[in-house]
Amino acid sequence: MGLCVMRRSVSSKRSGACFLGRRPASLLFSSMQQGIVHAYCVVMSKEGVSTINITVIVRTLTPLADAFDWFGIPYHLSGSIAAVVYGKPRTMQGIDVVADIKFSQVQTLVTRLEQTYDVKEAVMRDAIEQRGSFGLVHHDTLQKIDVLLPSYRAYNQVKQGRVQQHALEQGSRPFHVASLEDMILTVLERYKAGGKHSPLLWEDIKEVLAAQGSSLDLAYLQLWATPLDVVLLLEQAIVEAGLGKP
Repeated sequence: MGLCVMRRSVSSKRSGACFLGRRPASLLFSSMQQGIVHAYCVVMSKEGVSTINITVIVRTLTPLADAFDWFGIPYHLSGSIAAVVYGKPRTMQGIDVVADIKFSQVQTLVTRLEQTYDVKEAVMRDAIEQRGSFGLVHHDTLQKIDVLLPSYRAYNQVKQGRVQQHALEQGSRPFHVASLEDMILTVLERYKAGGKHSPLLWEDIKEVLAAQGSSLDLAYLQLWATPLDVVLLLEQAIVEAGLGKP
């Protein structure tokens, strides 16, 4: 259970922090409307986020997506944040955005982003060089975004070419989101890389498969599961989701 600690901000809104025991959680965002305080806790644990506030996530992501669109930087939401579009995940392992940023774009991109996020130019340049990741923290929501640079492998090029546009909530701007099949493959990769120690993440995979069964391109999933080394996990998830025979 998370403990929500309130503090007054400079504006008329309130914000605060959540804690799980003595460890900081991700964010509490609240607002005062007609004398009623509305608080939303996004509680971090070893399993990820246990409560998802899509409104806060949209607010956190919008300036970044606007900047990527302005500079023509290919990007897409990936992992469990993409699963929000295709199902109702019980956990969220952070906010992941894959973006193919070029060195020539760094200086002007940082100048724009630093108005809204904590961002370090040197860290961004190192992530591009290493094909790693860097973090952004939104000044108002305090939510962290992990921006991942795609590695140079054929699958990542195919994946970016299949992105779709979806709104995370009614009335919000659309975001570039990994396709249903690519989201599943990405989460399977993450589940395997984590040593298969996240039962809630596994349940989320099955839930999305069960919810989207008739929409799945099984041939595509099977095609890329082999080079990504998640064939056995994919087969197991399909069976446990009730889409195939054991």
